[in-house]
Amino acid sequence: MDRFTRRSLRAPLLIETVPIIIFVLLSLAGCADNPTKESVETESRVPRHVVLFVIDTLRADRLNCYGYDERMTSPVMDALAAEGVLFESAYSPGPWTLPSLCSIATSSHICEHQVLDDRDRLADDETTMAEYLKAAGFRTVGLFGNGYAGADFGLDQGFDVYEFSRRNDGAKVAAVLDTLESDDRLFLYIHNMEPHGGERFTGPAVDGFPSVPTEMRNELDERFNRYRKLTRWDFTRKQPLGTTDNTAQQQEELDFFSRQFDANSVLYDAAIRLADQRLGSVIHELESRGIWNDTLFLLVSDHGEELGDHGGWQHDQSVYQEMIRVPLIVKLPGNELAGRRVKDHISLVSLLPTILDTLRIETMPMDSATALPLPLAVHGTAAREGTWTVVGMRENRKKYFRPWKVDRGDLNIALRRGSLKGIWNHELKKAELYDLDADPHEHSDLSRLNPAAIEEMTAIAEAWLTTCRASADPAASDLEATDLSQESLDRLRALGYVD
Repeated sequence: MDRFTRRSLRAPLLIETVPIIIFVLLSLAGCADNPTKESVETESRVPRHVVLFVIDTLRADRLNCYGYDERMTSPVMDALAAEGVLFESAYSPGPWTLPSLCSIATSSHICEHQVLDDRDRLADDETTMAEYLKAAGFRTVGLFGNGYAGADFGLDQGFDVYEFSRRNDGAKVAAVLDTLESDDRLFLYIHNMEPHGGERFTGPAVDGFPSVPTEMRNELDERFNRYRKLTRWDFTRKQPLGTTDNTAQQQEELDFFSRQFDANSVLYDAAIRLADQRLGSVIHELESRGIWNDTLFLLVSDHGEELGDHGGWQHDQSVYQEMIRVPLIVKLPGNELAGRRVKDHISLVSLLPTILDTLRIETMPMDSATALPLPLAVHGTAAREGTWTVVGMRENRKKYFRPWKVDRGDLNIALRRGSLKGIWNHELKKAELYDLDADPHEHSDLSRLNPAAIEEMTAIAEAWLTTCRASADPAASDLEATDLSQESLDRLRALGYVD
């Protein structure tokens, strides 16, 4: 079975998550009264260039344009939101980088592409965003600062140039633009790392933010790396998870992070401000070259970050809001739809078909991705209020912490319906339910009070998982540590993921 045939068979699975961005953009464009493809094409400019800007480990609720008011973290992102469309309820496909990026690149869910841990590589028969755009005549360039985004994991597919770069700013983008011919169309992928770590602890202080002593920065950095190694102890040693129970040691580190919440919080915000500045320098370079108004620009994150919200720190160990709700801001050519805010629940699995739809590229073999937006635009978002939609998942094969293994298990599916957020813990056959309007931080589980909602949500989650696994990519390949290049090992070691 070739890749296009297999992907076309996935269309029913993607119906619930792929089309929403497209239909919202179409309906906001004023096409709801007469939603024909011809009217959309005459009213909307087709972008000449596409930039996908990923800021690693960025929570939506720490940006001012998403309601954060503790500190000024995101003036550039706020201005970008004023020029574009801000999605208030966007979700990363998973709670850590590698599987999430594979989902974004291929518009497939984690249980489809089967890239679940460091030993997995995206199959060569998957068709990536860069491959689609290269086939459409774009020059494709990727600048990535996370080792998990590298060629060893298959994410270089379709790029003319794919380069590891720790700091991607206006100067770096200027070097890319200098290589373009006048008639080139550019797809530029940028992946920056500021809030993840590293510069979170070593980056510059921000005027108006509380200062954090160098000694505390160093201790936090050291203990974050120590904690990460503890969580991966068995995985690193190729033992079954739970062979080693170092719960007490992990809890000691978690308690330390919680005691130092204020310092952690300031450093996280300062790193976002640094990311914001670098984003600004990239936008300035695009403006100075006269191509900004012809560019489809998408700002996203691959996942969020726990800051003690449910007792945890770092990421990868839950599907609560702090882990999978991420920023999504889409700036269209000529600032079309400027200042719009969209409340619909969006999965970043939708990005690829949205980009192709906006570019009028119809080569993606997913009829459901292009057929559904128009009827949905007619009926509006209210038609979806009663529908549970899968927005993200976690399938853990790397980390072990006994309390969370007992309470959550290793396979969690997140769903949304209206103001409700559901989590189906498949391994434990246990559900959680939260009303995010009343309880945005998911502290009051309503599952016992809503048996009907739980029954419906559970049935949908189980059916979705069965379908997803049935469409899993049989060509997903396994890696051994020896298969990784020294460069990849060094990059992951710098992030604390290799001992």
